[in-house]
Amino acid sequence: MQGNISKKQNKMNHSHSGFTIVELLIVIVVIGILAAITIVAYNGIQQRAQTAALQSDLEGAAKQLAMDQVTNSAYPATVAAANNGAGLKASPGTSYSYIVNNSITPVYYCLAETNTASSLTYFVNSTTNTPQVGGCSVTNLVLSPIASSTYQYAQEWGNGAETSSWPASGGPTNGGYQRLTFTTAVTSGPIVQGIYYSTVPLQTNLAYTWSIYVRSTVALTLTPMIFTNPGPTPYSASQVTLVPNTWTRVSATVTPTTTATAFYGQARIDAAASGNQMPVGATFDATMAMMTQGPVLYNYADGSSPNWTWTGTPNASTSTGSPL
Repeated sequence: MQGNISKKQNKMNHSHSGFTIVELLIVIVVIGILAAITIVAYNGIQQRAQTAALQSDLEGAAKQLAMDQVTNSAYPATVAAANNGAGLKASPGTSYSYIVNNSITPVYYCLAETNTASSLTYFVNSTTNTPQVGGCSVTNLVLSPIASSTYQYAQEWGNGAETSSWPASGGPTNGGYQRLTFTTAVTSGPIVQGIYYSTVPLQTNLAYTWSIYVRSTVALTLTPMIFTNPGPTPYSASQVTLVPNTWTRVSATVTPTTTATAFYGQARIDAAASGNQMPVGATFDATMAMMTQGPVLYNYADGSSPNWTWTGTPNASTSTGSPL
C-alpha cells in the first residue's frame, strides 16, 4: 500500500514539474503583447519628443523672423542670414527648408523643419505662426495646366468669330499654347479670355492664388478674376494692360468663405466695357495656368518641371514640388 502511495506522489510531482504547451503559448503571447505595448509606447514618446522639439524650434524661429522683418522691412533671404547672420536655432537631427517673397504686399515666408530620422515635418509661415504638420512644398491645383485641344484656355463670347489652333512651340517656356485667330472683328460684348476650370476643392478662409500667361497681337486691357463654386462674389485683381506680341502673366488671389468644390480663373477682356477691340486677323494666346494655396505668386511649375511630380495622370492631375 505504501508503495502505491509513493508511486502516485511521484506521478503527481512529475506532472507538475514543467509547463504544458498551452501554458508556453500563453506566456509567449503575453510577452509579445507586452513587447508590442512597450514599442508603441516608446514610439509614441519618441514622436512626442520630436514634435515638441520641432514646435519649439519653429516658435522661436517665427519670433526671430518677425523681429528681422520689423528691423529690416523684409524677411531674411536665407535661414543663415536670419538674426544678423547668426541663423535660426535647430535641434540636432533636423533640417530647415525656407521660402520667402519680399516683393509682394504683405511680404511672405514659409519655414519648415524636418526630423531627418523620422521625416516628421512641421511648418510656420507669415500668416500661420503656430507650428502645423506639413512642409512648404507647393502644389499646382490646376489639373490640366497647359492649354490643349482637350483643355481649351481661350474663348470668345462677344460679337466676333474666330478659329482655334494649338502651336506646338513658342509659348512662355517655348512650349505649346492655344491661339484664337479672329475672322470677324470683336467690337462689343464679352469676352476674349484665358480661362481655367477645375473641380479641385478649396478650403475655407485660406488664400489661393491663380495665374495664367496670355498674349495678344493688339494692346488690350484685361482683368484677372477667380470664381469659386459655391463661393464669394468673383474676385477681381487690378487691371493689366497687355503689350502687343508679349507674353504676360496675370494673377489674382481669392479667400473662399465657404467650402468651394470647384474654381475657375479668367483673364477677362470686355470689349463693351473697356473699348477693347479685336480686328480681323488679330490673335489671342493663352497657356500655363497655376493655382496654389497662399498669397504668393510662385514661378510657374507642373509635374514636368525639375523636382516636380504629377500626383496622377500627366497633364490631367495636380502636381507637387519645390518652389522654382
